[in-house]
Amino acid sequence: MFSTAKDITLKHLSNLPKYWVLGAVLVAMSALSLLGQWFVFPLYDSIYATHIKGIFLGVSVPFYMVFLMALISSYLTIKINPIAALILSWLTVVLVFSIPIITLLYNDGLFLSYLVQSKLSIAINQISVLYLPLNQVSQPVLEPVTDIANAWDTVKILMATLSVSWFFCAFFVIGLHLLICNNVRLEKKYTFGVGFFIIIFFITANIEGINNFIVSSQNLKTISQLNTEGKSKQALDVCQLTIRIKPLYAYSDSMMGDCFLAVLKNYKYTHPLTSYTNLVWKKNVIIKAPSLGAEPLFIYTYNKLLINEIELRKTLKSDLDVQLLNWLLRYGEQAILSNIKKAVTKHNESYALNQVLTLIKDDNLLKNYYLAMLYNKSENPEKSAYYYKLLVTDIEYKRIKADMLCGLGDAYHLSGKYLLARKAYFACRNIDKAYNFRAAKALSGT
Repeated sequence: MFSTAKDITLKHLSNLPKYWVLGAVLVAMSALSLLGQWFVFPLYDSIYATHIKGIFLGVSVPFYMVFLMALISSYLTIKINPIAALILSWLTVVLVFSIPIITLLYNDGLFLSYLVQSKLSIAINQISVLYLPLNQVSQPVLEPVTDIANAWDTVKILMATLSVSWFFCAFFVIGLHLLICNNVRLEKKYTFGVGFFIIIFFITANIEGINNFIVSSQNLKTISQLNTEGKSKQALDVCQLTIRIKPLYAYSDSMMGDCFLAVLKNYKYTHPLTSYTNLVWKKNVIIKAPSLGAEPLFIYTYNKLLINEIELRKTLKSDLDVQLLNWLLRYGEQAILSNIKKAVTKHNESYALNQVLTLIKDDNLLKNYYLAMLYNKSENPEKSAYYYKLLVTDIEYKRIKADMLCGLGDAYHLSGKYLLARKAYFACRNIDKAYNFRAAKALSGT
């Protein structure tokens, strides 16, 4: 009898080693996970694995290329060269786990982006809930970190941004690694020895970054302690060092608050910045976040700083002074935004709109949201629709994006553009199909 192609294929597969098919599946799943997002943020700018680059042998190359080469080679060389397969397998494991570690040590931009977006998402939700029932989708709503007060906060941000795709990749890579270790059949001491050598090499290559991370994290406590002990000059030296070795902490409200307190104690009114904050000094409200009573003082300071910002920057001598000025400006804007939120809460939309237009400098996402919502409440649907469209384009997070689409539908409906309104409501419902009360209610009447 003649064998068919199907019979030959089945016979060939049955003769393959037991690990072969499982290994192929693990390789395929690890490779597929590279197509997904590896870092996600509260609102926008997700980072895909294919966008990540690394320095290998002094050359910047895409991470996924090096990872795939090591992954596939480790699998194909199990029988040809077991030692090479084991080394490559350990390398793939280290490569996957190096991504979050390298990010923690060097990628301040990721943490800064998260901090900015977490504050924006909280502000949007706080205002939205005053007027509208929020849409609900399966996407989890985590309590975002809004400040970095210690090293653990950076770890929490890292874990919050790592996506399911990265965890899947790590899971499949570890599975393939265990499969290879089982089939190479070397003594355990050699198996772990190879891994130990590769891990030590990785640590040695990043020893400076690890040291800076540890030192800067310890300095956060040291600054506060020195202020308490009355050693403000030493506290300022530690502030300067921390910002130099870990620029991310220039955006830590906790640390910058402690550094500003050290400036006030050390210089009194002789420092260029203290002349703009004398009210804060007199009232003794050095705080970590603008409280209700201190908001007018911060707004007063903010307005004075804005008027004299250009000239003031020329007088500042150190990086710390510049970062303290930036921190005061950010805090002043936060106080203004809090004041605007109170006006919205009291349904004083005209005052809130005037504050947004005159006091918030940059065209950022939160400003666009306020304008979209306030113009809609002020019965100016054309301008409201314009800003809602900007928000729909900028926001990726499903629950908030659905709210923006429904807001766009409301603006179109108010301006009599019913077909466009219906289209926006349908888009809103498609993102949030489970409990989309806004879309369901709107579609029943458009």
